[in-house]
Amino acid sequence: MGPSDHEEGVKTPGFRLITACATGSLFRWEGRNFRDETPFTKQGEFPVSAIAAIGDTLPTSRLVAGNTNGTVKVFDKSMKLVAEYKLENLSDSLFDTQAGDWRRHIRSIDMMDQRILIGTKGSEIFEIRAPTHSPSDGVSTDEKILNLHHGPLVQGHYKHELWGLAFPPPPLPSADKSVKDPFKDLFATTGDDGTLRIWNMCTNSVVAEANLTLGGVHQMSRAVAWTRAEGAGVSVLAVGLGGDAGRRSKGGGGIKIFTFDHSYNLLCTEEGEAHKLTGWVSDLKFYDTPVDGGMFRLAAASHDNTIVIYDIDPDQFEIVSSPDKKNVITKHDAAVMHIDFSDDGHFLQSSDAAQNLTYHNLGGENFEHAMKKISSRETADFEWASWTSPLGWPVYGIWSDGPAEVDINACHRSPSGRFLAIGDAAGRLSLYNNPCPKKGAQGVCGTGHSGHVMNVRFASDTDEVLVTCGGNDRCIMRWGFSSQ
Repeated sequence: MGPSDHEEGVKTPGFRLITACATGSLFRWEGRNFRDETPFTKQGEFPVSAIAAIGDTLPTSRLVAGNTNGTVKVFDKSMKLVAEYKLENLSDSLFDTQAGDWRRHIRSIDMMDQRILIGTKGSEIFEIRAPTHSPSDGVSTDEKILNLHHGPLVQGHYKHELWGLAFPPPPLPSADKSVKDPFKDLFATTGDDGTLRIWNMCTNSVVAEANLTLGGVHQMSRAVAWTRAEGAGVSVLAVGLGGDAGRRSKGGGGIKIFTFDHSYNLLCTEEGEAHKLTGWVSDLKFYDTPVDGGMFRLAAASHDNTIVIYDIDPDQFEIVSSPDKKNVITKHDAAVMHIDFSDDGHFLQSSDAAQNLTYHNLGGENFEHAMKKISSRETADFEWASWTSPLGWPVYGIWSDGPAEVDINACHRSPSGRFLAIGDAAGRLSLYNNPCPKKGAQGVCGTGHSGHVMNVRFASDTDEVLVTCGGNDRCIMRWGFSSQ
């Protein structure tokens, strides 16, 4: 037996060493000799990935162990099994088999008094009740897994990188001001782990979640957009599929549409099978004022160097147009990274990975003007519904000169239009006045992420709350500042 076979090891009271190995077995050592205890599983197909010993004396000592399939077992001083728990019994929705075993793979475990603390590869920490007694004749049959909290103590995205971030738009002017907005304090994220998550900023918890698939295959996601329709009791989210973390071959993308209601029910209305793209989606924007034919518009920026303009039915919340030559813009020679609609919805600006900023005319029947060249001078007086491009006259000053220059990954204009928030490759969040036309302008800088910041968004109703997403660290950070 080689050293690589052993996964974990702990020293228990009485100077006994217990080790676990990839076969699912536990070994009890006496000096240089060991004894193979009963395998952790009957077949031993799941490695024991975490063990811990508690108790100050041999009579009170216990051993708790967890494996890569989410099984927790507690043993007494004689290595007799006391209790067995399965994390999948906490909630069926937490362990969708389409997502593989990442979320139930136990990476760390500990026990104190009547509590067991479990950390998983799915970036979640659970605290469950420990067994209350040690049966004399085997496993406790009346012990059921009991979560000591409403959900995980800590949770987050857990694979590769995190890019997708969106806030719901503010209530429509026609909304009843006496009724609290049910979507206030919420925001959405999507990541390379293939999940869409709706977060509550007040509780720092996930209130709704969905796994993302296309054609039955689990999908990465790096873009999400959120809107709501007048008179409707639900909001709508568009999720862009696909991504490339450098660990897999580049693939295509697609679009999925979800509805999210006041009761926090998240439902997919568009599976995206008819809306596959040859490149993965890097940005999404809604234009949620009805335009031609009374439809909303959804623009999708793709890594195949194109932008696709979809029509969205505001009543059924479904995509009613598929990509064709009429609604696909092919001006770019590099991956399109950021897009923004003009205030009237008839123009679109886009920036690509080659640092080009391009404008598109969406007017006319079947977008026949979309491929015509538009100069920046012609758009100088345009008002934009949003600004997320790191290129353009209003954001020229966010770039620095010389060797200190770093890549800027994300930009967002505040709801009042007074400020610009910038996320860069050095892990910094910077704030500037808007517009910021003088190159090398000084901003207010904050640090917290351990790597590049891939997205930043102001809350929809205030300039004083921001959220950032770290790429490699997969951290979601909430920031507050005084605009006085």
